[in-house]
Amino acid sequence: MIRRAIGYTEYFCVAFALAGFIIGFVVDAIRKTKTELSEHLGRTVAAGGVPLALVLVYGAFDRTILVEVQGLSVPILLGGLSLLYVSFKAALPSVRRIDK
Repeated sequence: MIRRAIGYTEYFCVAFALAGFIIGFVVDAIRKTKTELSEHLGRTVAAGGVPLALVLVYGAFDRTILVEVQGLSVPILLGGLSLLYVSFKAALPSVRRIDK
């Protein structure tokens, strides 16, 4: 069942992104607030990444699944950059920016 769902990852990403945008827009309408388009788009991109993130997590346990998913280069790059950032921030405390 999971392998069959992996084939639809792109569709799930689009559906999550669309849902994230629509839900944010509806919440703004209900609260009668105005949110910048950049914030809506950021939420949309984040929501669209959820299915792909789940595939990557599952791929850590079953690497053969990653071959079946197209377009993983950018998410893998972002994961690597995130890991580097967190590692450097933790390993080099003297480099941390001190705000006073």
